[in-house]
Amino acid sequence: MQLGNYIFVISSTGDRVTIYDTRTEKARSIRLSASKEAPLEVVPVFGNSLMSLQLKGPKVSQVAVYDMTDGNWYPHDLKEPFHGTVSPILGSSVVACVAGRTIYGFQLRVKAMGCAGRPRGCRSHSDRVRQQHRSRR
Repeated sequence: MQLGNYIFVISSTGDRVTIYDTRTEKARSIRLSASKEAPLEVVPVFGNSLMSLQLKGPKVSQVAVYDMTDGNWYPHDLKEPFHGTVSPILGSSVVACVAGRTIYGFQLRVKAMGCAGRPRGCRSHSDRVRQQHRSRR
């Protein structure tokens, strides 16, 4: 997959993502916790100067952001492995994603990622969809 000056290569099991910058002729890779037994589906999601990864699998254990301005990956281990899909939401200088009851956020200005737990009673969209599905049965 190519976007502008960047070529993206994702391994077949999703354990490695490499970004090659055709302008600088440099490649940057990140290793993810995937294996043949627990592969990850990896889809790059793009913002203005940030790129993150949508990850789907039986054991998602980290999230990552790539800063196109400095050419670095910023990985963050999840508090606990998550089974399902972790989809990032990108703003102009922030990335956010939810895995279970935890919200992870990256801020470009400080080049760091942090996390916070969702308060009890605060339901996500997927919680509401599951509840609606159960009530129809």
